[in-house]
Amino acid sequence: MIEGNLESPKLEKKPSRKRAGKTSNKLIFLKISLIIILLIFGFIFAKFAQRKLAEQNRILGAKAENYQENIENKIGHFLKKTGSNAEEIVTSGVKNILSTVSETVVDTASKSAGVVSEFVFENTIGNLLKQIEKLPPEQKEQIKKEICR
Repeated sequence: MIEGNLESPKLEKKPSRKRAGKTSNKLIFLKISLIIILLIFGFIFAKFAQRKLAEQNRILGAKAENYQENIENKIGHFLKKTGSNAEEIVTSGVKNILSTVSETVVDTASKSAGVVSEFVFENTIGNLLKQIEKLPPEQKEQIKKEICR
């Protein structure tokens, strides 16, 4: 009796483009969601800071006004920076998606062109050559002479 490993060889699966595309889409969605959450917290913080400053202004008077302007400038700077970061992330995500889509379109088009040219050859020239092979030798020679002219 022959002893050996009766297990069939396991084939490694390559990650599909669909899974990679879904993963990158999920990452983009998560990044955009995180940015939106940060913006919401920034606005909430700004409102909270304004209320606190208004309260302090009543207590401290003119000194609080300068403090409030300083905080508003810092908050404005923070929100501008967050907005520009969000724009950069979204732009890079869109560029990645567009490059993936264009690569897929180019791959599909080149594969289609190969299939079409093979189909045309098999159904036209291939059939013609089969018919020529069925002819008697004299007629084959005549066709060769005419083609080579």
